[in-house]
Amino acid sequence: MQAQVTSQGHEKSGNEKYTDSNSTKFQLKAGPGFSTLSYDGTSTNKDNRSGLFLGAEFEAPLAHVVSIQTGVDYSQKGMKQTSTVLGTSFDNTIALNYLEIPLLLKLSMPLSDAFIITAAAGPYVGYALSRSASTTVTNGSAAAGAEQDVSSTYSKWDYGARFAAGFEIPVMSSMAFLLGAEYDLGVKDIATPVNQSAIRTRNLAADVGISLRM
Repeated sequence: MQAQVTSQGHEKSGNEKYTDSNSTKFQLKAGPGFSTLSYDGTSTNKDNRSGLFLGAEFEAPLAHVVSIQTGVDYSQKGMKQTSTVLGTSFDNTIALNYLEIPLLLKLSMPLSDAFIITAAAGPYVGYALSRSASTTVTNGSAAAGAEQDVSSTYSKWDYGARFAAGFEIPVMSSMAFLLGAEYDLGVKDIATPVNQSAIRTRNLAADVGISLRM
């Protein structure tokens, strides 16, 4: 059987498995996100804003079970706050939608040829594609809403630390199904002006996807 050479210069034979660690991988994943905003020095009651998480990432091997992972993600963050006054409900939502680039150190621990446990951590940086606030007022069966731009209230940049864990389930030598979760711990104070109470993003995303061995 003729051997092939991977982009890392390793010889790849036809009987290699997905769990072999000498090739780059390309991953696509998607799932729901649950985000809130942390306000320093306040005890404001906040609910999670449900949103969408999308990722297209590359993984390059460094050692036997260690790799570096990066790519481009789309993450809907923000928060939701609900209050009721004299029978009228007020639903306030802050929507901060980011394009993010993570840089993670990843550990992949095969339990067998059919099951891999993964864990990763590292920084991320995000750029806000949109920043808006909306309010929906409901009184009985009647509802009315309004939306406004809040670019002057929240910074367009965000950065922090990402922690991830999950499973990879190989279905063939070149492909695996993914099941995982990511938690973003915002470090940057995104409040503007900065003399206000510091505001930082928090986001938990669950995702499924595929990983292609290149």
